[in-house]
Amino acid sequence: MQTSIFSEDKNIIYDLQFYFPEKENSIIKQDKSNILKKHNGVLKYVNSQPHISLASFVVASSRSLEIIDKLKEVLNQLTAIEVNFNNYICFDSNHLIYAKIEPENKFKPILNALDLFKKENKFANKHFTICDNIHATIVIPKEKSIYELLLAEYKSKILHSVFFLEKIMIRKTLSLGENYEFEMIILKH
Repeated sequence: MQTSIFSEDKNIIYDLQFYFPEKENSIIKQDKSNILKKHNGVLKYVNSQPHISLASFVVASSRSLEIIDKLKEVLNQLTAIEVNFNNYICFDSNHLIYAKIEPENKFKPILNALDLFKKENKFANKHFTICDNIHATIVIPKEKSIYELLLAEYKSKILHSVFFLEKIMIRKTLSLGENYEFEMIILKH
């Protein structure tokens, strides 16, 4: 008998993230660094590795190797995509400032492949979430006053760069939040 994808006790959380090429990674890191220098202590996610979140899912530890092997088979069939930064956008609802990535339709084959993977492996919606807003988080200020300062700055700031996304990181976290492990998948061109 096959064990469930999800169990109540020993689960592993996985995140799938696109990592940026060196130049674009540096742009985002520099933005984060500049903000941190001005507003240290009142920010969330400013120290995180620049990335684009694709999906997050939970797997019973007894099934994790099997599921990740299947996922790598799916990812290895995908190709790199050419996209561009198109300025900065701000979400007022959660005070998020991010770099807009376009065209979003370039992500469709990857998101569709993840959706099919989710269905074929019988993940419940609450255990496999596919991101529906493609972006690169710059910062989420904890205080509204800091958000308003950054909003004024980033609404008029220009960001343009064309690049290929080819590195997908599989990030693994135990349910208790310890032991991050990483595995990089390089998509073919």
